[in-house]
Amino acid sequence: MDKKEQINKWLDDNMSSEERSTFEQSEAFERLQKLSYYYLQQKKQPYAVQEEWEKIQNNLPQKNRTISFFPSYRLWQVAAVIALLLVGGVYFMNQLPTTHYAHPGDSLALTLPDASSVRLNAGSQLSYKESEWDKQRDVQLEGEAFFKVKKGSSFRVHTSLGSVEVLGTEFNVKERDNWFEVSCFEGLVAVQHNGKNIELPAGKTFSVNKGITKLGSVKKFGEPLWTKGESYFNNTPLQDVLKEIERQYDLSIKAQSIDSSVHFSGSFPHNNLEATLKSVTLPLGISYKIIDRNTVVLK
Repeated sequence: MDKKEQINKWLDDNMSSEERSTFEQSEAFERLQKLSYYYLQQKKQPYAVQEEWEKIQNNLPQKNRTISFFPSYRLWQVAAVIALLLVGGVYFMNQLPTTHYAHPGDSLALTLPDASSVRLNAGSQLSYKESEWDKQRDVQLEGEAFFKVKKGSSFRVHTSLGSVEVLGTEFNVKERDNWFEVSCFEGLVAVQHNGKNIELPAGKTFSVNKGITKLGSVKKFGEPLWTKGESYFNNTPLQDVLKEIERQYDLSIKAQSIDSSVHFSGSFPHNNLEATLKSVTLPLGISYKIIDRNTVVLK
């Protein structure tokens, strides 16, 4: 395929991913971008269109090359189309949300556009539209995160199970499977769940686990214990505890031969697998075997 055919095919959006990648790395594409730029600048600086096109022509393979000039009106069409694509591409990119992901086995500290801070727990994701941040401070959360929000307009955290709205405070939000939990450490938060609004002052927590709603008190940790490298549970089904171990250590736990519906109270560290397994299994009379760095079997 000669270069002129490539250009027409590219303009018609008729290229495969591989063809597009190859063409957009070529000198011809670079020169077409220059044409677009100077066209958008309304020729503030003189630009030799015919000379630039001749350079493109001279770069064509000698074999089967046709000596002809691309009509100048067609050049401006090319420039205009490229300009629209480039401008449209920038606009489209600005509309995409900014997304952060904390991989299993790790947590992630973030600073939002208003200088609010967020710490994502392992296996969690946070996204927001930076281009709209001045109008609305909205974030979408999957997993668990601890927020320290700067005072200002309403700050909203949306999850699949409920949402939280604050003006400026410190709070933790957890959304895991059928478990939704909000804990307020400073200030006041408003929780929306199933069409109901619940206000939580500092030191209080609201949770919904498998449809069961509870109001309780926050442990006196100052902030969530997981931000300090430890997970804490109070009368929690073992299956939920095992899922958290999997996230914190990025491994798989085989527990088919045990009753994982029993409840566990206690904590485990995020930096010592042996200590974690002992702290969870010994109180419940369960044995474990580490098969490799990715698999643990419980019996």
